[in-house]
Amino acid sequence: MTDSVPESTSPSASQWVVQSVPPEWQPPQGLIAAAAANAGGSVIDIDPAWVDDPDGYVPPGAVRGLFPVDEQGQLIREYRRNTAHTPPRDDFRNLYVDNEVPLMVLGDDPEGTVRAYLMNTVTSQVEGTEVEWIWVADTPGHQVAGKPIENDQVAVTRVALGIPFAMSVRPPERDREVLAGMFTIIWAGLDEPERRVRLWLDLGESLEWAVEQFPTRMHEV
Repeated sequence: MTDSVPESTSPSASQWVVQSVPPEWQPPQGLIAAAAANAGGSVIDIDPAWVDDPDGYVPPGAVRGLFPVDEQGQLIREYRRNTAHTPPRDDFRNLYVDNEVPLMVLGDDPEGTVRAYLMNTVTSQVEGTEVEWIWVADTPGHQVAGKPIENDQVAVTRVALGIPFAMSVRPPERDREVLAGMFTIIWAGLDEPERRVRLWLDLGESLEWAVEQFPTRMHEV
């Protein structure tokens, strides 16, 4: 449980299904204390299968439900179940939003390609790290560069793709961690026999920041 909705979760009102609480049910002390500390708000029920720290980064699918809290800090005996809750899994749906050119560069299996790139980046830093789930947190940004060719056409030579992400990783003999930030992929030499690819993993950075880096990074590849 946590005493408010983390910024990383955004289930819409239409996802909540109201369920009555049996009269004999007694809330645990931790739930009562969380409600007292969040008068007029809500206490969120987080699935521990997704994350260990309910006050850290929490994907929408990890939210099982919530209890509203009245202005006196008392639980309202009404559980609101989140219909978007799922078991831990990858979620790449945002990868397909307004992203036609980068999807072509990613090939026939965009999700598999992005997952492999992310896994290789993480495991290259800490060998043996397991990736439990990956969530594309928002619509990626992209930029295309090219050069003029005959008949007033332009040949695409470089593509940059910035993916807002969160992922659960478990390094060997260490606790699970949830990493979040920007994952940037840049392809160059698309008009050449062999294209080049370079990856950046920027924890804690925003999409706006990553897009600002595109021009410089595209010409580094």
